[in-house]
Amino acid sequence: MRPQRGHLSGLPLAAGNDARLRAQDGPVYAKNAIALEAAARELAKAVKAAWPENAKDLLGKEARRAEFEAQELRVMAHQQTAMNWLGQYHNSGDTGALEKAKAELRATIAAFARAKELAGAAGIGEKSWYQGNINGWITKELQAKLERYS
Repeated sequence: MRPQRGHLSGLPLAAGNDARLRAQDGPVYAKNAIALEAAARELAKAVKAAWPENAKDLLGKEARRAEFEAQELRVMAHQQTAMNWLGQYHNSGDTGALEKAKAELRATIAAFARAKELAGAAGIGEKSWYQGNINGWITKELQAKLERYS
């Protein structure tokens, strides 16, 4: 059986590829963030002045949503990279790996802050599950992890 391809990543999704997927999570997330940001820019540029207002509004909203989703991919790339460095630190005791993990944790927290801004711009309100729980809760977890290793 030929493996299916992922929508954005192009990585095989068939069973038996778990190690390959884990090894490439960070770069795949970052690569797909870039691709989605480019798609969002193209979508925003596609709007024509002569179009009905509701069509222009819808495309603008979808472009902002794509920007938000791209930022979430950046969050995942930083988080995955941080955890990979942290795992290397635990396996080896290499303090250089720990410093890289902490830098990536800080980058993850900063990326989450930007994602929260973009979520608001995309119409995801402060009282939404994303804003109040996912973004807020995971940010607190990441901050606690950073403090634990500082």
